[in-house]
Order: sequence, then structure tokens, then C-alpha cells
Amino acid sequence: MKIFLIFLIFFVLIQANRDESEAIAQAMCEVIDKSHKNENWVLNLIIFGEESDNLKDIANELIKRMDKSKPLIINHIEKSQEIKLNNSAIILSKSVTYLNNFHKIVHIDENQRENLNFYVYFEYFGKDILSVRPTIKSDDGFLIHYEYLFLNFEKVVGLNKFDLFSKKFCNDLHVSIINGFNKQLMTWIRKLEIDRKYENFYGCQMIFGHALNSVYYHYTRNYSGEIVHFGIIPLMIDAVSKVANHSYVYVQNKAYINENKRLKVLREMSDLQIRHSIIHKDNKITDLPILDGTELIFIITPGELYTIYEKLFLPFDELTWILLCFTFTTAFIVIFTLKFLKIVRISIYGKEVKNPTLNVVSIFFGNSLIEIPTRNIPRFILILFIWFCLMFRTCYQSKLFEFMTSEMRRPEIQTIDELFERNYTVYTDELNCHTFNQIYNWPKSKLIFLPHGKNHKTPSTIMNLLSNFNTTSERQAVIIGSGFLLFYEKYFETKFKVLKEPLLTSGVVLSIGINNFYSHIFYKTLRELMQSGIPYHFTKMHKEIYFKLVNEKEEKEPKVLTLDDLDFGFFIWFPFIGISIIVFILELIIFKLTKKSFRKMKPAKVHPMVIDENQANDKFETLESILFLCDENPQEYTFKIFFKN
Repeated sequence: MKIFLIFLIFFVLIQANRDESEAIAQAMCEVIDKSHKNENWVLNLIIFGEESDNLKDIANELIKRMDKSKPLIINHIEKSQEIKLNNSAIILSKSVTYLNNFHKIVHIDENQRENLNFYVYFEYFGKDILSVRPTIKSDDGFLIHYEYLFLNFEKVVGLNKFDLFSKKFCNDLHVSIINGFNKQLMTWIRKLEIDRKYENFYGCQMIFGHALNSVYYHYTRNYSGEIVHFGIIPLMIDAVSKVANHSYVYVQNKAYINENKRLKVLREMSDLQIRHSIIHKDNKITDLPILDGTELIFIITPGELYTIYEKLFLPFDELTWILLCFTFTTAFIVIFTLKFLKIVRISIYGKEVKNPTLNVVSIFFGNSLIEIPTRNIPRFILILFIWFCLMFRTCYQSKLFEFMTSEMRRPEIQTIDELFERNYTVYTDELNCHTFNQIYNWPKSKLIFLPHGKNHKTPSTIMNLLSNFNTTSERQAVIIGSGFLLFYEKYFETKFKVLKEPLLTSGVVLSIGINNFYSHIFYKTLRELMQSGIPYHFTKMHKEIYFKLVNEKEEKEPKVLTLDDLDFGFFIWFPFIGISIIVFILELIIFKLTKKSFRKMKPAKVHPMVIDENQANDKFETLESILFLCDENPQEYTFKIFFKN
């Protein structure tokens, strides 16, 4: 019974492996038939390196399923062998490492270059992925395009060939894109427009990788914590995904510092890597970047700390302080002027207020008032001024607490030109020597090239310099790659001050090498871009993105309140003061008119009237009633009131 079960399990495994091989072979046949439909061609079947059982099964299934009228030439190649190809080929390999030696082993017929396609299956990567391999340039200048086919074998999907790699479509795309680009340049930059000449991906998901801190791609987190991607590369990916009808996911390498303070990078698998051009010296695979660039940043020594007295003036900006000084200066001038105008003084801050200057100071500091006016207009002005001072006093006190509890430093420099105008000593790795000779004519005495360390990622000289960088009193700057900033901050457990302006080598910031499939479409277009000076546009665009990132990081520090933040207070104060002045002028005019009418009236007769206590209680409830009566009709009655006792 046990022997039967073992035999059954073995049979099931063989059958599962055979089903998998049949699915792969079937998918490859569908792709090949669709690509070369109605064409007479000869196809090579190349098996690289060690031939596993799975590869043998796939090869046998391909031989069975291929159209007999289209011959299939089988080649088994070891590392030391070479082969000359005149036809398209199916390549089966156990490991992806054989691809690095492909240009050495396979020689392409020069007359057949534009008509050849290669279909590659690597057993090493596994299943459930569709991956489009970037193109690789061989020594003889031929661009070889690969296509990986990986399937989810629970539900076999017939994957169509990505027509982007067909030379026939590429030629048409070149012409249409160049013509469209010349007509509407800025539209292409903001939103990539490509003709619908892709095959349907059947909803498959493509995983895009990218270089960290690349000069043409950035990401940041919004207020809800979600990662937001922006730059040229996300625009291109989004445009292609809509046309090709597939979803995409961003994958980035994660780095961390281990216990020994060593940088460890966790690399995640992606179907398509969009990155800078890379040169492999060992196997002579060289990319030809059309637009290439490197981003370098300046770490500068922090400025001097603000003193306690200087922090008293930091909560508001200069314009706000000027308006506040103007407001209080105007108040004191008005008080001093009204000292000589009795009637106007009574109308503005009341007859009861003997010390208006003390009132203004008390309101500003939030103290209680001893003298309060009784008239309506003075009270209205007083309420406005109390509200105005309360708002500014609260904002000032809250911001002053933030500034007092944080270490604020003076922002000494913002640009590269200021760096050398203020005689900073700039240190950089000797590998960056060629960069500065091309762009800046910097004084050699202020530019020091440090010897390169053994470890390229952690140069010893740079590390030693940064160890006491934040404590030195000298004006120094260190130029590093933007990708190393996070590593240095974690290594030294401190934050470094970064110059807002980055250094873009050769004035070029967009790097799309021939080693990715975008360059195959835009090769001629990007060549024209480089010749027409469009890289300057990318440089300008990148600087705006970089400044935005730097400013977002600086918002974590206490923010200085500007007039834009406090304009509501001034908006309420000044218009209502204007309204109060208008009302006062009207009241003054009315007062003048009524005063003239008093002069024209005949003096009234005085009726002496003696009222004792009992009569006062009978006729009037209080003395105020009598005065109120007199105040209502001053033209009709004039009393002299005498009280007994």
C-alpha cells in the first residue's frame, strides 16, 4: 500500500510538472504565432547552460506544438560555446545570469537585425509574473529585446506579445511621436500621449521599480500618510498603464542600519526597473544614456544659534511688526493730539477716561481697565482694540513658546553661489572631480577633493569629516550623493543641514538609458531633445520639485507668522476704525448744528422750585427721574432744584 501511495505521489508530481510545461509551451506558441502570423520564418530553440528536466519538458512541448511548416532549430549552448543567429529565437535558461554573457555567445547577422525577436524563459524567477526585460546593447551596437513569460498556472492566461517591441510598430511610433512632439511640446511633458498600439494585458499587474532619490522621480507623504509619486517617470508609467490596460505597483528598495552600523539594502523583485544607466565593466554590457545626470547635495555646517533676545522678535515677520508699530504709534499720536481738543476727546474716548495711554498699554498686556467710557462710539472702539490685541497677543505667546523651546539657527546661505561668496570650504570625493570642471569655475583653494575610501558606499574620509560636522565653528560644506543623506543621518544619529539648491551635473537631470523599453520608443525624440536644449527645462522643473521637498521638511520647525496668517485681524481693525471715524465726523457735524440752534434760542425763564422729601417721594421716585426729565426737554424746562435737609 505504501509503495502504491509513493508511486501515486510521484506520478502526480510528474503530471503537475508536465501540465506546467505544457502551459508554458502553449503560451509561448500563442505569442509566437501572433507575432509572426502569415509569415514564413525559421525559429531557433536555444537552451543555455544546464538543462533541467523542466526545460527538457518545455522544449519537447514546443517541438510538438510548433507548426510543422515552420522549422524549429534546436541548439544546446554552454558558456564557452558561440552561435551565429540569422533567425528569431526562443531562449530557455535555468538562471538569469546567462543573459549577461548573451552578447558574447550569440552573434547576430547584421542584415537581419531589425527582423529578429527573442522569447526568453528563465526558470529561476518562478511564476505569476509578467516581466518585460529592458533592452541590452551588445558590442556591435545591436539592441536586443527580451520578453519573460511567467504564468499563473491555476488559471492559464494566453499572453499576447507586447507589440512595443515590434520594429514595424516602433518605426511608426517614432514618426508619429516626433511629429506630435514638435506641435505640442509642453503637452507631452506634462502628460505623455502615445498612440494605442499596445496589445491588451488582460488585466495583468506590472510591478515597476525605481531608483531611490533619482533626479527624475520623487515621492513624499501627504497629511494622511499616503505616498504620493510625482515627476516625469510617474507620468510616463501612468500614461502607458492606461493605454496598455494594466495596473501597476511601485516597489522601492528598503535600507536599514544593523547593529554594527552597516547599511543593509533589501531588494524587492520588480518586473520593470526604471533607473539610471548602469555600466557593467566585467561583462562589457554598456548602456548608452540619452539624457543622463547625477544629483549631488551640499551638507553645510549649521549657522549660529539665535539668542534669547533675538527669539523675542521671531514669531512675526518684518511686515507684521511694521504694521503693529504703525497701529500703536497712530494710537499714541491720536491721544496726544486730542489732549488739546476737549470736545473731540470726549467724543472719542469719553469724558470719564483721564489716562487713555494707560488704557492702551493695559489692553495690550491683557490687564483690566480702571476707566471705562460710557458713550457708544468710545466703547465700540475699545471693544475692537481689545479684540485686536487679544488675537495678536495669543498668537505671539504661543509662537514664542515654540521658538524658546527649540534650537533655532540663522539661515545663512540658500544657494551655491552664496556658498562661495561667504568663503565656505567645500569637501567632496575625488570621484566627483570631473563634475566641477564642467560646470563651475570654483576657486581651487576652497574646493578640496578627499581620497576615496575602500568602501564606495561609506568613504572613510567623508565619514571622519561628518563625525564632528555639526559642532565645528568653521564654515564647511560636504558634497555627497542624495541617496547617502539618510544613511549618514542614521549612522551619526543626527540631522544635517542641507543646502536648498542641489548640484545637477552637466545640467541634465532626466536619465532614460537604452537599457529600458521607454528609450526604444523615444530614442530619436530624446536625441532631438538633447540637441534643442530641453534638458534645461527638466533642470528647472527638478529644482522646483527639490525646493518643494526641502520646504516641506522645514515646516516641521516653528513657523514664523506672516501677514497672510494674520490679515484677518488687520482686516477687522482698520475698516472698523474707518467707520468709527466717519460716525465721529457725522456726530461732530450734528453737534455743531445743534450748538448753533442753542445760540438762536431765547434764554428760558428760571422757575425756582423747592421740594422737600415728602413731595419728592410723591411726585418723583428718585432724583434721577428729575434729571432725566430735564435731559429729555432741555429747551422747555430749566430748573433750579433745592432740597431741604
